[in-house]
Parts: sequence; C-alpha cells; structure tokens
Amino acid sequence: MRPVAMMIGIAAALFFAASAPAEEQVFEGRLAAGDPVLASDGTFYRIHEFEASEADELRIDLMSEDFDAFLIVHSPTGEIFTDDDGGEGLNSRLAITANATGVWRAYANTFTEGETGRYTLRVRTLDPGPIRRFSGTLDAGSPRLPTNQGLYGEHTLEIEAGSPLTVDLMSSDFDAFLYVHSPSGQVYSDDDGGEGLNSRLTIVADEGGRWRFVATSFGGRGEGAYEMQVRVGEPGRFEARGFEGELSERSGRLPENGAFFEEHAMELEAGQEVLVDLMSDAFDALLHVHSPSGRVFTDDDGGAGTDSRLSITTDRAGEWRFVATSFRAGMQGPYRLNVTVSRPADRP
Repeated sequence: MRPVAMMIGIAAALFFAASAPAEEQVFEGRLAAGDPVLASDGTFYRIHEFEASEADELRIDLMSEDFDAFLIVHSPTGEIFTDDDGGEGLNSRLAITANATGVWRAYANTFTEGETGRYTLRVRTLDPGPIRRFSGTLDAGSPRLPTNQGLYGEHTLEIEAGSPLTVDLMSSDFDAFLYVHSPSGQVYSDDDGGEGLNSRLTIVADEGGRWRFVATSFGGRGEGAYEMQVRVGEPGRFEARGFEGELSERSGRLPENGAFFEEHAMELEAGQEVLVDLMSDAFDALLHVHSPSGRVFTDDDGGAGTDSRLSITTDRAGEWRFVATSFRAGMQGPYRLNVTVSRPADRP
C-alpha cells in the first residue's frame, strides 16, 4: 500500500494560532587597533557566532555610536550577506531567512579603514508566524531519490505532536511532487493536491520531533526552481485516529450490492469538525459515515484519485460509524481510514 496522507478540508482559521515570541542574543564589543583586518579593504573586524536553524527568520543589527557600522554574515553553507546602513542612521541591519542549520558567523566591521570604537550586535530569531518558507533548485548538483533517481531537495523542521501541518510545494518549472516524512519514518505524499501541478498535503502530526519535507518532481524528470511553505498550527487542536484493514472474503457484505465492507466506530460529541479519508491502492474507495441520528454521509472520489474524503460537522453526540467499502462489488485489498476530529471546546 502506498504512503498515505490526511487531506484536511477544515477551515484554516481553526488550525492556526500565534507562535512563540522572538529570541534574542546580544554581543557587546570594541574594535581597536590590533584587531584582525579584512584583506579586501583593511578594516577592523570581530567575529561572533550564533546557532540558527533552517527557515529561521533572523534580524541582525550592528549598532555603534563611534563608527559607521558594516555588517557581514556567513551562513554554514558559505553564503555571505552584507549591509551598510540598513538600520537607523549609520547602523547596519540584515533580515535573513536562514538557508541552513548550524553555526552562523556575524562580523562586526566598519565601513571605513581605521575606524574603531564600541558596538552592539543583536541577533533576533523572529516569530515567523505560522508559515515557514523554503526555496531551492533541482539541478545536476541535487541528490537523487533511490526509487526513481529523481532530483530532490530536503528541508527539516522540529514539529510538536498534535500540530496541524499544511505543506505546499510550488514550481513553475516542473510538475511538483511532495513527500513528508515523520520522525518514525511514516511517509505522506502528494502530486497535484495544490493549484495546477503544485502539491499540497494537510497532516496532523501524530508524533513530535524532526520532520522531513522533500521536494521533487512527478516521475523524477523535472528540474528548476521551487518554493515550499509549511504552515504549522496550534498543537492539540485536532486529534487523529487511523484504522487499517483489508476487504476480503472474510469481510461483511453490503445488502444493497454485495460489496465487501468493514466498519469502525468512534464516540463523538455534537458540533465537532470531522475529516474522514478512505484510501486504497487496491480498489476504488467508497466511504459511508453514519450519524447516531440515522443520517448517512457518502463519498466516492472526493479524495486524491479514487480515494474518498468527507468533511462533516457532527449533528449529534454518540457512536459514529465509518464504513469502508468499494465502488464496485467484488473489489478487495488493503486500505487505510483516517479520522481527524477537532477537540470539543470544553476539553483541554
């Protein structure tokens, strides 16, 4: 059975909340005769190191009342960022989206040779909001997937268990294909869940740790630039349950058409948002959801391909039944049923 993904069509406003405040590191120093000088122009400098993670939103300020500040920042991959007067007056400021995880180096430097004096270097990791952004290019220097030798780019984030994630992979150069790997190795994938040939996955993280987001192309034949956005929501707002089964001769049969079926049940409260996905590589999925009120919700191909998907607001508390079956009688094979439910308002 292929890797599966929970496609959650619940309003984004329910998913996302404010992030943590900015973190700040402050370095005080003094440039003086005898300090090392840049070979390019003979100006004095001092180096300060700090840790940053890929996709961190950094704001770096070099401030001095004694000299015209010039700021140089080196990423762990060797990329160099510079600024002269991006701050107030003759101070320097850089706003950077970190392109790598590791030790970054900030050079406190002067615009003119021979300048000395005291300075303050401030490094802030800003609240990025719920969206983390990555960009990259698939080209001859990119690694290749072992499955189809397709070029790929990989990005990672620390995710808290229970956090809803919406991941978009976008490219105008190739047909995007997205993989998301959980810390334990579960793989989610999508081809054209976004606009046009772009990819989108919405997942509730079932475990905390470092998640991997892999950008590649459909069929592994594409090259070019891409952008990825990972929207991280409030942990614990939704809870997900997964059921795995197999339609076979041992399964029940629906009285109306004789199709094999299996049933799963959950206790739910009235007014909960529920997203149900029935996925299978073996058969054309057909999903029935039964309310305690007797109302029946049905979907054939509302998910990706021939998978089924239903978005429901529960109309009554009690036992809800989720029936996995096939579009045509006689179809058999393994399936996965994912049920993602908003937590009732009166529960922590």
